[in-house]
Amino acid sequence: MTSAQNLTWVLETEVFADRHEGLRAAAGAAGQDVIAWDDIWWSTGAWPKLSGQLVVFHGSLGNADRVRRSLPWQPGAFCNTEAFRCSRWHPQLPDGLLNRRHAFTTVRQFCDDPERHFEALACADAVFVRPDSALKPFSGRLVKRGEVPLKALDHGFYYDDLDLPIVLAPPQAIEREWRLVVVAGVPVAGSAYDAEDRSGRDTGVPSEVCLLAKEMGKRIEVGDPVYVMDFCLIDDEFRVLELNPFSGADLYLCDRQLIVGAVSEILSQNSER
Repeated sequence: MTSAQNLTWVLETEVFADRHEGLRAAAGAAGQDVIAWDDIWWSTGAWPKLSGQLVVFHGSLGNADRVRRSLPWQPGAFCNTEAFRCSRWHPQLPDGLLNRRHAFTTVRQFCDDPERHFEALACADAVFVRPDSALKPFSGRLVKRGEVPLKALDHGFYYDDLDLPIVLAPPQAIEREWRLVVVAGVPVAGSAYDAEDRSGRDTGVPSEVCLLAKEMGKRIEVGDPVYVMDFCLIDDEFRVLELNPFSGADLYLCDRQLIVGAVSEILSQNSER
C-alpha cells in the first residue's frame, strides 16, 4: 500500500513566477519529498526511478504531457491532454460555456473560406481562434476580417500542420477571470488572475463561482482526478472559460497547502483500491 507520505513532487522551477516556492513549502510541510526537474533527463534517460512511490510532476505543459506519456512514474502527471481538447469537453457543458456559439474546424478549412465561417458565427469584424488542443501550438487570438488567416495564425512559426484542429467563436468582452483547482470533481482552491500579465490577483473567488464549479465538476469527465477550471464574468454572468491539465497549469495565488492536501488524499484513496 502506498500512502501520501510516499508522495514525491517533481517541480520544474523555472516555469512559474514564484519558482514553486509555495508548492515546495507546502509539500515539505506535509512531509513529502520535492525533486527539481532537469530537462537533461530526456537525453540521458537518468530520471529518478522513484519505484514504489507516488509521483506528481508540475511544470511546463509540454513536459507534463511527455511525462504522462513516457515515464514510468505513477501517476506521473495529471495531463490527459486528449481529454482536454475543446471538442471533447465542450459538449459536456453546453449551457455553462463562455462561447456557447462556436465551431470546430481546421486551419486549412478556415483559410480556404474564412467568409463562410464569419457568416456562420455572425462575426462582423473579427473572430476568436484558438487551437482545439490543450497543448496550444499557438495562442488564442482575434483574426480580423480581411486579414490573411495563415499569417494571422502564425502558421509555419509554431506549427506546420494545415489540418490542425481549431475552435472559432465570436469575440467576447471578458470582465474578470478565476482559476480553480478541482480534485475528484470538487474545487479545493482558487485564485483570481489577470490574463494579460499572467499574474494572480488577491481579490478572492466569488461564492457564485465556487458553486458553479461544484456543479460543473459533477458533470465533467476528463480522465484526470485533478485539473484546473477557469471561469469568467461576462454581462453579469459567470461562465466556464477553459479546462486545463493540472500538471502544466499556473496556480497563481491558489492555496498550495489545500492543493497538496487534496492531491495527497485522492492519491492515497486511489492507491488503496
